[in-house]
Amino acid sequence: MSCLHDKDLLLWSEEQSALLRNGEYDLLDIENIIEELDAVGKSDQHALYSYLVVLITHLLKKEYQPGMLSKSWIRSISNSRGGIAKILKRNPSYTRFLHDDIDDAYKMARKNAILETGLKPEVFPKVNFYDIDFLLTEAD
Repeated sequence: MSCLHDKDLLLWSEEQSALLRNGEYDLLDIENIIEELDAVGKSDQHALYSYLVVLITHLLKKEYQPGMLSKSWIRSISNSRGGIAKILKRNPSYTRFLHDDIDDAYKMARKNAILETGLKPEVFPKVNFYDIDFLLTEAD
């Protein structure tokens, strides 16, 4: 069974679902089921972090280089907020990752904003000043 898991994940998952529905528990590929369940959470957590970095990057650019504001920045801010909201709607407990990751996401976003704007690093605060409520509010 584990061989199929490595060759065709969709077919493997369909077979595992069928085994569960039929009560054939002794045929389940438990080791890989556990691996896949663990991976589900990590994938959404990574997506949440990525949305957070993109959101903060564009908010920094908007705040510190307002003369360059573009529709793509506004769209990126909106899309990032929408992506975060969608993940949190499906998985409300992921809110804890926002709190855990916000400072690291800010550091990455600050680096991105410095590179993308060409502004000096000292223009951007070194410490995150955005709170979660502001980041999730569709106000811009």
